[in-house]
Amino acid sequence: MPDGKIARIVEPQALRAMTVQEPWRPNNRTEAAYVGMVEIWRILMRHRTLLVGAMLGVLAFTVLALLLTKPIYTSAAVVMVQPEKEIADAQAATVVATPDEELRISTRIELLQSRALARRVVRNADLMEDPEFVPPAAKLSLMQRIGLQPAPPKLEESALLAEMSAKDVNEAAEKAKLEEVTDSLMGRTTVTRLGRSHLIDVSVSSEDPYKASHLANRIVQTHVDSQRSEERNSRRRAIADLKSRVNELRVTLETEDSAVAGYMRANNLFTSRPEEINNTLLARISGALSEAKAAGALTGSKARGVASASNTIATSPVLNDLKSQEATLAAKVADLSSFYGPGHPDLAKATAQLTEVRQRIGQEMTRAAMASMQSAAIDSRADAARTGALAGDLGALRAANSREMGAIVNLKELQREADTSHQLYLSLLSQLKELMAKPEDIRPDMRIISSAPVPKLPSHPEPKRTLAVALIGGAILGIILALVAENVDNRLRTAAQVERALGLPTLAMVPDVSGHMALSAPHALIAERPGSVFPEALRNLYIELLARVKKSGAMVVVVTSPLVNEGKTTVAAGLAAAASSLGHRAVSVDVDLRQPASLHPRPDQADTPDVVAYLSNRAGLDEVLVSDDRLGHFEKIGVNHAVADASALISSPRLEEMLSQLRERFDLIVLDAPPILPVLDAKILSGIADATILVLDWGRSHPEAARVAVDIFGDEIAGVVLNRVNYGEHARRSYGDAIHYYSRYQEYYRPGGEASAPGRGVVTMLDRLPGFASVKSAIHRIFGRHVD
Repeated sequence: MPDGKIARIVEPQALRAMTVQEPWRPNNRTEAAYVGMVEIWRILMRHRTLLVGAMLGVLAFTVLALLLTKPIYTSAAVVMVQPEKEIADAQAATVVATPDEELRISTRIELLQSRALARRVVRNADLMEDPEFVPPAAKLSLMQRIGLQPAPPKLEESALLAEMSAKDVNEAAEKAKLEEVTDSLMGRTTVTRLGRSHLIDVSVSSEDPYKASHLANRIVQTHVDSQRSEERNSRRRAIADLKSRVNELRVTLETEDSAVAGYMRANNLFTSRPEEINNTLLARISGALSEAKAAGALTGSKARGVASASNTIATSPVLNDLKSQEATLAAKVADLSSFYGPGHPDLAKATAQLTEVRQRIGQEMTRAAMASMQSAAIDSRADAARTGALAGDLGALRAANSREMGAIVNLKELQREADTSHQLYLSLLSQLKELMAKPEDIRPDMRIISSAPVPKLPSHPEPKRTLAVALIGGAILGIILALVAENVDNRLRTAAQVERALGLPTLAMVPDVSGHMALSAPHALIAERPGSVFPEALRNLYIELLARVKKSGAMVVVVTSPLVNEGKTTVAAGLAAAASSLGHRAVSVDVDLRQPASLHPRPDQADTPDVVAYLSNRAGLDEVLVSDDRLGHFEKIGVNHAVADASALISSPRLEEMLSQLRERFDLIVLDAPPILPVLDAKILSGIADATILVLDWGRSHPEAARVAVDIFGDEIAGVVLNRVNYGEHARRSYGDAIHYYSRYQEYYRPGGEASAPGRGVVTMLDRLPGFASVKSAIHRIFGRHVD
């Protein structure tokens, strides 16, 4: 081909804009990929089958469980704890309870769910023979069966059984059965308070709706009846107790009163409080004594005054009359003296009368003074006698009081005991009368607001709610499984995954072909359907190599893979054919001498010289070159016979000589090398090649194997080719790359020929199974397709 044509194809306008400053080196850094909401959505879309399967599986299991589960009916009765203030039933849910009422409500809740109440209901409702409540015989757990845990002792194996009578054994068995049925009823009973109100909800679950309603009503009615009965019995016991205590106190009080009276008679005590009388008498006698002493002192002072004043202070009615006469006569004498002389008879008479009156006054005064002195002496002696008598009485009373003090102390002790018994007697008697005055019909502090109705629908299971929860749970399980599958699935499918795992660029993503085209050789597909997606992907690979490998002249490319059956032969032959379709001279050389792709040639090619013959110096280059009439610039060199010592032929100088001759004839030499992990032939070939391509099977190659292959080659790998890419599946997985939009541009490949649409049938589903690729490859080799 003229050099001008080669230049026009190798360096088109698009490729001239692409510059590579230096040979590419792998980036071994593994960067964490950012996972946002879009990426999570894409992950879910990639694993939507698993997501939908998990949801359908959970729903199916739930539906099966609903069909196999016995319906449970729940019926509830509502009771109200009476508040301290009377309220209407409609206000019971809104009235705030006081701290004391909170305590009462809590107590009632505990009583409603107590074992004693459940035991009474079991007896009253005849649940001892109900198969729903009688638990089955206890089975040994797995740990007990294998001996890791001791089994519970049986009654017949108990050491006490020999010491028990048959009656005791039956009673123990009956009691144990009663407790088991009670446990079953308690497990089906729920007591809850409705908010912070005075209302309490009592619900019972059962397989029979009528039984659930009956038991719920029986529980609340039994509690109310037992409360009423307990209050009535408590009232009767209280009355009987009070009567007994009142009678006992009455006898005690009579005994104590008799003891007080007898003690008073024995000690000559005429009152229960003699100390008060003695104190009163002492006070009175002391007062009288004081008065007597005061009167005696006054009398003595009067007597001394009479003796000292003698006549001046004497007085009497007669004396007063004489003094009046004296004054009258003295006035008369004075009048007469003013008219008459001393010898006048009237004046002499008046003077004689005045002298006589004055004599009589003197006599009367002397007599009155003597009488006063005698009276004062008498009074003084009387006061002294009275004072002495009172002092004697006071002394005697004090002596008697001292003698009675011991008896008074004992009397007070007896009196206090009697008074205490009397007060207690009156108090108990008052309580007894008050208790007996209450009505016989006692109203309990709890009443039934609404009876438990017969439920029409089961409370468990609830199909709608259960299915909704199952759907949500299945979705959550599916999401978890999808995320786990995404993290567990480390197979390489995108260029980003290859970059993160291997640090290498992805040069091309070659589509998988299916149907009747799967039996055609790669160069035949390119020749017959040049406008399909398969040739375009290989042409893009060749253009990418031209852009990355800056080399004038022919280019030698080694195509290998980590393991077998990854499609390296398809990529090698397709790459050479794609270059020839662009007008370049290309040759595909099969150097996999151990398991060559052309090991089963057509009968007319069995004796044709191959690369082994050339390397063994038994044929020339022109003899081993095989051309294809459908592609004018494409030739291939195959292997018709496997060899035992392939490494010797690969290392022989004849290989370099062959490559030297091929460089002179062709623009592109593609070496189909063996897988790198089994043998290192590809490593040897990469040393004499211009570029090395690592082929990975899309979604099937192991990342660990690919990493080992990269480590073997070092910096000699130009890039990775993802082969057998299911474009439709890749697009449905929503990786966000170019193939993600394949459904929008797949029609673009049809003008030049029908594109190879990804299959969606049984074969595509089988392709995802591990190991199916090897089976399909063997089948393709039998029919002549050049695959691994």
